[in-house]
Amino acid sequence: MLYKKNSEKLLSCINNYLDDLNAIVSDKIDGIMLPKAHVSDIKELGNILTELENKKSLTKKIKIIPIVELAESLLEVETMVFLDRVDGILLGAEDFSSDLEVVRTKEGEEIFYARSKIAVACCAAKIDAIDTPFTDTKDNEGLEKDCLKAIKLGMKAKSCIHPNQIETVNEINELMKELNLGIVQQVCQNLLLERVSVRDLRTILEVLSLQIKVSNSPDYLTEQVRQALARSICKQNLSDSGDLLAVTLLLMLYFHLSIPLNFL
Repeated sequence: MLYKKNSEKLLSCINNYLDDLNAIVSDKIDGIMLPKAHVSDIKELGNILTELENKKSLTKKIKIIPIVELAESLLEVETMVFLDRVDGILLGAEDFSSDLEVVRTKEGEEIFYARSKIAVACCAAKIDAIDTPFTDTKDNEGLEKDCLKAIKLGMKAKSCIHPNQIETVNEINELMKELNLGIVQQVCQNLLLERVSVRDLRTILEVLSLQIKVSNSPDYLTEQVRQALARSICKQNLSDSGDLLAVTLLLMLYFHLSIPLNFL
């Protein structure tokens, strides 16, 4: 199931079983996700739903969210988005990559085209482009980066494969609503030019969302982010007594520093 924040939509995923449809179709659900969808499948499901809605005297029309998991489905997406009942398109990157016979990676280069095509088609139809789940439930940093990549391409929502991903996904989406994507990219580029790591994406976005209210100057924002990252790194490396430990391999550097260092 997929639940979208700031919405009361409850969606159920089915695999084309009539008994399942008969059991779940009610006023309690808003939509149905259709795996490995084709245009013909969507039309057929729509006809079945019409019959069940009339039979059960439903008070609303149930929507359909096709899951694009096949190359053939991606080629049909421009037609799918304008079909009756279709309320969004979900990319299923694992099966899609398998169908393409390519390796699915965390970097996601292999699904760049699929993400872009779905985002553009959904934008034209004014429906939600829903990004594929990030399957490593223990890699929160990777999830944050994956969310940002999807947002940059125009995805408006992201599906989750585990409950522990929901908070991160919602936080990234909320932060990005407050920021200009160009500013985020410029600040990250500035940091990289200075050889400052941008791995701590959450800290970067949180600082930007606060400091953008003071100034939208990339130089000012870069400095604020740099300071925040420095504080974060120092905090992570404090000893139990509150001392900041450092390691130096150059004895001359030690003698020139004005603060005492503890050798490890």
